[in-house]
Amino acid sequence: MKWLLEGVSASRFKFVAWVGLAGHPVYWCFWHFYYPEYMDSAFLRFGSAFIFLLLLLKSYWPRQLLPFANSIWHLALMLALPSIFTYTLLANNYSGLWLATHVGMLLLLQATVQCTRIFFLLLVPGTIIGILWYKQTIGGDALAYFPIEYIPLLLFVTVIGLVFLHLSTQNIVELKSHALKELERQKSVCLKSLAGSIAHEMRNPLIQ
Repeated sequence: MKWLLEGVSASRFKFVAWVGLAGHPVYWCFWHFYYPEYMDSAFLRFGSAFIFLLLLLKSYWPRQLLPFANSIWHLALMLALPSIFTYTLLANNYSGLWLATHVGMLLLLQATVQCTRIFFLLLVPGTIIGILWYKQTIGGDALAYFPIEYIPLLLFVTVIGLVFLHLSTQNIVELKSHALKELERQKSVCLKSLAGSIAHEMRNPLIQ
């Protein structure tokens, strides 16, 4: 399973973790107290925020848990994005507001993981969790209000977003390759210069 996941830079990890920790409880309070007509899930909101809190406290973990940090990070992303947004989309009967937030979730997930494989690894089971939680808590028909006209938009955002994601990944790979080639070139120049200096020093005593 480890090869399926990806590492994450410290700066991206901290930013996303803090946003998840603060954002989900704030949004739950916003919908719950100001727009109670919209359905939301305190369990999914606060559950993912709690996981992000644990990740931010990773330096205090027992050493035995550290190898699982990467898997827990992806679990937090799965709950915080596809699971929650799928649940709210279904619970609010595919209303325009929640369709828009679902599209935003797809873009956020693509920007967060920066890898097509991880995108689908989190999106598919995360969506299933959201559907199952909807069935468990509300028990309605998940497809009763599904708008057919949403399919082209969903496909457009997913496909185009993944194409740009792939291109950006390729750009990063090319930059790394160029940097490695430049480093090798500099090493070669330094070695040639050093070899020339050694040869010069060896010739001088012989000439004298």
